[in-house]
Amino acid sequence: MIRYQKLGFILLLISLGSVQAQRKPLDFFTAVKGDSVFLYLNQTPRIGQGFIVEWRNPDDSEFERLTGLPISPVVDAGQARLILGSYYSDLMTALKLESDEGLLIKLRTDPYYGQIAMLMDRRAAMVLGRYFAAGDHIPDATYRYRVTLVDRKGKSVDSKERDVLVQEKTPTPVRSLTCRQEQMSVVLEWDYPQWSGDMTDLVFQFLLFRSHANSPFERIHDHPILRLEGFPLQYVDREIEFNRIYTYRMVALDAAGLISESVDIVLNTQDNIPPKHPDGLITEGLGNGVSLSWNHSKESDVAGYHVYRWNAGEKDSVLITDSLIPAGQVQYVDSTAAMAISYFYAVSAVDMAGNESPHSNRMDALITDKTPPGPPGCVSALIKDHVVLLNWHPSPDLDVTGYEVRRGYNEEKAYRLQEELVADTSFIDDGAKGSKWIPGGQYYYSVVAVDTMTYRSIPVGVWIDIPDDEPPLTPGRVMAENHLGREILVTWNPSISGDVSAYRILRIAEQDTTILDTLRSNLRNFTDKDIEKGNRFAYGVAAVDTAGNVSRISVSDPVTLRDFDPPTASAFVTAVIMNEGVQIRWEPVGDFDLAGYNIYKGELPTSVGEKLNIEPIADTHWINAKGQTGHWYWVRSIDTSGNKSRNSIAASTQLQ
Repeated sequence: MIRYQKLGFILLLISLGSVQAQRKPLDFFTAVKGDSVFLYLNQTPRIGQGFIVEWRNPDDSEFERLTGLPISPVVDAGQARLILGSYYSDLMTALKLESDEGLLIKLRTDPYYGQIAMLMDRRAAMVLGRYFAAGDHIPDATYRYRVTLVDRKGKSVDSKERDVLVQEKTPTPVRSLTCRQEQMSVVLEWDYPQWSGDMTDLVFQFLLFRSHANSPFERIHDHPILRLEGFPLQYVDREIEFNRIYTYRMVALDAAGLISESVDIVLNTQDNIPPKHPDGLITEGLGNGVSLSWNHSKESDVAGYHVYRWNAGEKDSVLITDSLIPAGQVQYVDSTAAMAISYFYAVSAVDMAGNESPHSNRMDALITDKTPPGPPGCVSALIKDHVVLLNWHPSPDLDVTGYEVRRGYNEEKAYRLQEELVADTSFIDDGAKGSKWIPGGQYYYSVVAVDTMTYRSIPVGVWIDIPDDEPPLTPGRVMAENHLGREILVTWNPSISGDVSAYRILRIAEQDTTILDTLRSNLRNFTDKDIEKGNRFAYGVAAVDTAGNVSRISVSDPVTLRDFDPPTASAFVTAVIMNEGVQIRWEPVGDFDLAGYNIYKGELPTSVGEKLNIEPIADTHWINAKGQTGHWYWVRSIDTSGNKSRNSIAASTQLQ
């Protein structure tokens, strides 16, 4: 027996046009089955109206009336109930009505329900006065049908004619039938062409059947699966069992009762319902791990359990069981848990089909001990490219979280090189960690293992010598000064490096640098006596450390050696007029650093005088080519330090 869903929530795809409150022009549609033609009006006649049917077969030219009295709607509710028969209770339930009168009014006044009820069962079409059937047609012949709507007096109100081909039209099969399992249900979906307005397209519902293990197909739905406009074509089969092979078969059904070709699809259902999660989980920290226990699952198909673990503060859990714990075993020891780390644990159940339950209640656990870890082994040190490379064997304890690396001048006073623990078994020290090492020094390196409870092992270490290949710092300011006109005194500020053993003193000329001496580090001055007056030099000082490394040179400002004593004045100056000019002569001066002589001319012997030569004259005579009578001449000697003598006694010009 076909039963309805709530009819108020559906739209019928095969509705013959939009349903409107106002009356529509008379029309009808037909369905053919065998030699019979079924005729349906597009609307319910008004009270007092009816319709008559006429036809004209292919051999006749005139219409022949097929109905005696007009076919009219039923107006008596009791009569309508008798006509509907078993269909009556279905309609009353679907429309939630309580009286015969209410049902009749609903079918007549509600176009939706009237149209659907008529197509679902011809008895409803008869109650509404919208149905006529005729047989004995010639197959494949075309008949002309005319339907006339008449009033109480038999007067025509409206009329409509239509050709009818007596030929069954098998409904179009469904397309793209698919199915999928969603937990304990199977969802079937399919496509069907949208209604295009074709009056011969009378498919209004689908029938769905199911078979299992070659059993006969059985219809699996009580409510009709309607062809709806604007709604997905879908059906959910909730009456399935797991691990079965089902074959689903679907056909389309039209108003004439014709059925389309069937479309089949096969689905092997699987158990995808996870079991209920275990409960009663408790944990206990042991010396060698964490012990877990929980209650047996009450699910009959549980195959075993999995254990999950979180670190405190982490969001995601990690599966720590490689394989299922058997269903009868509800204990587990996590031997991979580290000391002094807070963990959280949960357990899940897994059934025979591989479905896994949600996690059980979550419990925390912490492992503690008071035993220091074993020390690392085989600590070695190698210096390369100004860094120390340390390597060691790991501690044998599994709860070691890292290592402290220490450095010092002895085994007792070593200090940590960094705050963080070293996770690896190697370390690189560039001499800058902690406090910078001193090149040439000897240091003791030690390594200490630290466990999760921060207990420390005994240190294990090794001595290493740091080679001194680093030059000392440059000395401070270098000063060079002329001392008494006989020597150059060089002084300097010391280098601040602590391992300076000596200072190297250099004399720097434009094209030459000479190492003068190397002095002990406690000396800060040097006297350069091996230099001629008038020479100009700069002086440099470099620091030398105990390993022989030499610093950069600190350089003084340039300095010239000169004295402050003027030379002796020249004597016996004479000025004689000759053909070449005035010849001046004088006695030589015996100073060892004499650079030469300058000649002066004046109008009087006491005049300031005019210097006649540009460069000092090395000889003891000189000719003034422009000399004349009436002038006085005198001579001044000059040494290499630029000191000048007094004027000699002036001599006036004389004729030869």
